[in-house]
Amino acid sequence: MPLLYNHLIYSHCTDFHVYLPACITLKKLAALATESSGKKYTLDGLSRKMSTGTIRFDDVEYFAKLLGYEIILKKIEGV
Repeated sequence: MPLLYNHLIYSHCTDFHVYLPACITLKKLAALATESSGKKYTLDGLSRKMSTGTIRFDDVEYFAKLLGYEIILKKIEGV
């Protein structure tokens, strides 16, 4: 079963990372998101979106908020 641990999403296309200091299975995240939103989330759907880099930012933001986190963009030094 895929674990969501310290790495919510990684897209090979954009090198976009969101790290969370939480340990939750994708199955539990899907169930929690489905329960709280009424929108159907599944383990297979989340796993496919994460592996192909097609997950929407608003979904990532929703998952972060659901787990009690916020997304903060930080300027990279020297860029």
